[in-house]
Amino acid sequence: MTQQWYKIILKTTHTHGVWHDSDTYPDSWEIDSTEGPGGIRRRLKRCPVDIPLQFLMDKSHYKSQLVDSMPFEFLFQKNKSRGNVKPQFTLVYTNKCSHIKSAGTTEGDILLYRQYMLFVRDESASIDTVSQLVGDALGMYWSLLDVTEVHKRWYNLRDVAVEIFLNTGQTYLLGFGTSEERDELHNRLLQLNLPNLAHHGDQRKEIRSMTQRWQEGHVTNFEYLMHLNKQAGRSFNDLMQYPVLPFILADYTSPTLDLNNPNTFRNLTLPMAIQDPKLKEHFVQRYEMLKRDFENQTEGVEQPLNSGTQPYHYGSHYSNSGIVLHYLVRLLPYAKLFIEFQGGSFDIPDRTFHDMRTTWKLASSESTTDVRELIPEFFYLPELFHNTEGFRFGERQNGNTVDDVLLPTWSNEDSRLLILTHRMALESEYVSQNLHHWIDLVFGYKQQGQAAVDAINVFHPSTYFGIDVEKIENELHREAMKTMVKTYGQTPKQLFKEPHVTRNAMAHIHSKPLTTKGAPMQQGSNQKMTSRFWRMAFASSMTDALSTIDRERDLSPGTLHFSQPVLCWTAKFPHSITSIKCLPSGEVLAMPPQTINLSFIPWRGPRYEQVSSFTEESGGSNYAGLRIRWEGSNVHVIADSILYSIASTDRVTCCAAARDGRVFVIGYASGLVTVQPLQYEQSTKSVSNMGPARYLTGHVQPITTIQINRAFSVIVSADCSGKVIIWDLNLMTYVNYFETRQSPVSCLRVSDTLGDIVTVSSASKENRNVSFPGLHGSVESISEIYLHSVNGKYIAWSRCSHEITSLAISVMSEGLYKNVIATGFQNGSIWLWNTWNLQVVSDIQTNFTSPILSLEFSHDSYSLAAGSEEGRLMVWTQTHPANN
Repeated sequence: MTQQWYKIILKTTHTHGVWHDSDTYPDSWEIDSTEGPGGIRRRLKRCPVDIPLQFLMDKSHYKSQLVDSMPFEFLFQKNKSRGNVKPQFTLVYTNKCSHIKSAGTTEGDILLYRQYMLFVRDESASIDTVSQLVGDALGMYWSLLDVTEVHKRWYNLRDVAVEIFLNTGQTYLLGFGTSEERDELHNRLLQLNLPNLAHHGDQRKEIRSMTQRWQEGHVTNFEYLMHLNKQAGRSFNDLMQYPVLPFILADYTSPTLDLNNPNTFRNLTLPMAIQDPKLKEHFVQRYEMLKRDFENQTEGVEQPLNSGTQPYHYGSHYSNSGIVLHYLVRLLPYAKLFIEFQGGSFDIPDRTFHDMRTTWKLASSESTTDVRELIPEFFYLPELFHNTEGFRFGERQNGNTVDDVLLPTWSNEDSRLLILTHRMALESEYVSQNLHHWIDLVFGYKQQGQAAVDAINVFHPSTYFGIDVEKIENELHREAMKTMVKTYGQTPKQLFKEPHVTRNAMAHIHSKPLTTKGAPMQQGSNQKMTSRFWRMAFASSMTDALSTIDRERDLSPGTLHFSQPVLCWTAKFPHSITSIKCLPSGEVLAMPPQTINLSFIPWRGPRYEQVSSFTEESGGSNYAGLRIRWEGSNVHVIADSILYSIASTDRVTCCAAARDGRVFVIGYASGLVTVQPLQYEQSTKSVSNMGPARYLTGHVQPITTIQINRAFSVIVSADCSGKVIIWDLNLMTYVNYFETRQSPVSCLRVSDTLGDIVTVSSASKENRNVSFPGLHGSVESISEIYLHSVNGKYIAWSRCSHEITSLAISVMSEGLYKNVIATGFQNGSIWLWNTWNLQVVSDIQTNFTSPILSLEFSHDSYSLAAGSEEGRLMVWTQTHPANN
């Protein structure tokens, strides 16, 4: 009951809720544990600041007054227990366990049923403050349909944990009393029906498969490193075993960054501690001294297990709790954890993370005790560098106040540019051809044994993966070992015993063949498709074409050998095309007005034309999928006939569907947004709801457009007033909002790679004069296009000379390519925009004479499809200039 009340209050007291109270509503943000593509955690969520006043700047003191205070707080005072659990299915397994997060652990029970899992907090685990009710403090529930990965884990130096990954972006690390208890849950879980389980079986085989994909260029360097971290037991839920990524750059002072110059990069063949050759002798001498001491110990005297007397080069480590918290000190909940880690205060100001250049110099040359590497956030999270919460870190000895992190010169003091450039550097040709050396040091054969000695890569003995403290009989030694590892850190599990393979040169540029099987060229297409295309597609290859990052020049693909795409398909349909869906198999689905695709069912019988369409006249006879159609106040789910209907007294204005077809969203004229989970039974060709509709309230104007983004687990809705609200897709709760210029939002898209939100609205009458050099000269602006982050932070905006009627965003791999935004206009033209800075890249030459109502990139961004008001469909593809 407590949790139900809390959910109601969350939905009604947010910024646009009916019971909002600005005096009690949290005004701070913490990292949301929901993972996006590649395991990145870009999202933030509201939270109170449970930190003493002395650690906040004066301007932020008000935030601490919001802690433990919320509307209707009295509802929580009488009942803070877990309540009664009413199982609806057969119980398969139950046991005591701990839910482990970086912010701490919660004791409770895990209950495994045939359809779902449930974690229930212990009644003995007190909830002392209202703020502890946030998130999953009271319990967790998830369907087995969502489980994608299950991995055994070590925790606190014991092989007793399991980590469960869901397709919702959530991960759960559960710790048990013994290995046997963990194994029982693991085995029972894998015996159940897990239809979406992606990874299970021989770990070595799985690693070999991913290594081959990386070698051939099918996955990026970032994706591969994150995969190795996962396989080596690293987890965002455990600060002692946090994912580790390499320092990449050695240049933080140049006004431009040359990615073709090897001197721009760190030496990936060497550990961080000996990047400066002058320090090599120091660490070699230390090792030899400790080795002599070890060998000279009295023979026959039994030494404690892993007592630390074995020789080593480094007494510190490249990854531990202190390093992780040092980097994340400006973000909650890590700021509070760092204060606890430091014994009740922040670190000394001069030791606080304050300058990228200083951090590099200390780790690479100026300190013999600082040998740190980086964490994944340096490659995707700009908020890492900003003291948004207003923490009081103090003054350095030079009198400068520690606030935001000082950024490299070439970043132009733009943290987003730094992150994007850093990711690009990670995917550069130099790193791709040398990354295997770093993998050898951290995950491979140079991690241990004589190879580690020769590579000057031996760390304190207590840091190596697999030390089980339960085997240390002496209690004093056992506790000392725990303390050492918490202080020193843990080396990842060794994954490779032989030298790691090198990556194929330029593997990341070439694409797979693209054919036109089942799609004959129609009249109006006068160019012939080639059998192989370069992986430039509708994004620009970073590593192929870009050699220098210059903060003064335009970085748009328009300056990077961008060429006009090739028209490869045209077709004409008897209805306007207002929605398009490109399928991985190559088909393009064209939808009529007030109709969207819900899900696609595998083809029944022979393969159909590459372009398929639903019309009322055909009844969808050549379309093996589900679609949503709305009219007035009714919404229908249709296949060959109406399978499911929703009636309302409110007029439906728009609908959106998740790509997996398991949920769709309805927007109404009243401003109400409803979310309906569905399940389609192919055997009976029937649709049923998977639970009651969820109501999202915050708009008071008619909803104009909605987008569901599974990649980042968000719903984004917009209305006639220009208000855009971001909702949590998993919790169905309000996250944040932003506004355009008080005019209706007509188009909306969310990037699957960065989570950025692109919106379009009408330009205000007093701001309509705009110039587009090189395209159309100085003209009157009709539409305005905005770019915000997934957290609602403003990035850029621009004006357009014509009304924008459709949007699409390419989905090429970040770091290798710079994605583009495609906009269709009322006059039939198409423009491409840079996703980094919202600058115009180029336009696509079309012969459309009516508004373009829909745009969609193929799943791999090789092709772009456009549908017009007059029912014409065109598909383009982009070739490399060498093929023209």
